[in-house]
Amino acid sequence: MVWFDLDTNEEIHDSDDSDYEECGQEDLAKLKSLRENVKLEVREERIQLLRQLHSLIVRWKGPFPDFRDFFRPEEMDLLLSEDVEYNSGRQKLIRFVARCGYKDEPELDENGEPSLNRHTALHQYHRCPWFGEMMPELFQIYDRFDANYVDEIGVTHLHVASKLGCDEVVQKFLEHEHDPNCVEQREGQSALHLALLYGRRKVAELLLRNGAKPSLANRWGQTALHVVCARHYMPMTT
Repeated sequence: MVWFDLDTNEEIHDSDDSDYEECGQEDLAKLKSLRENVKLEVREERIQLLRQLHSLIVRWKGPFPDFRDFFRPEEMDLLLSEDVEYNSGRQKLIRFVARCGYKDEPELDENGEPSLNRHTALHQYHRCPWFGEMMPELFQIYDRFDANYVDEIGVTHLHVASKLGCDEVVQKFLEHEHDPNCVEQREGQSALHLALLYGRRKVAELLLRNGAKPSLANRWGQTALHVVCARHYMPMTT
């Protein structure tokens, strides 16, 4: 038997495979039952479901589930965003969903292009007061770099990747010709502002090589040079 231990981020192997499929079917049946008994639009019920899912997936046995069999894309956005808030940096559901190979598929407009106005778990991660290091699992799930999703205050996935220091992700967005000078509405920060503010040297260099304007000012009139000077006492990371 094989299962994925979310606490250690490792696969656990047992020598006895006789009940592998049986255990897998039991877990799938539990997942289906949990889904059928919750209204995801109600936050209290969504949080309760999340707690139950954490208990279920922490020692999931058998084949990984296809979450599309249980949740619509907008419901997955809700659950993944809630996991960002609820689990205080551990994000068990996000890690499990990424491990299962789930990929976000954007809604298409009348021209067959991705509809970009939406709030994703990456936007939620950007807003967290305990926001820390890169969480690669989220960019494994939201891996459509032609779709630079923007939320209601103008934060894009490019902003989040720049803040996190995900230089490979930023490169992919730039290869799809997304504007490096777009600014979010609340503070007027560009991707370059965020990269410099959080000491992401490689990302800042990458943005500058691809047309980011160092003279662009944020809400307080700060340019890239102001941001660098303001954090002169803090070393830039690579």
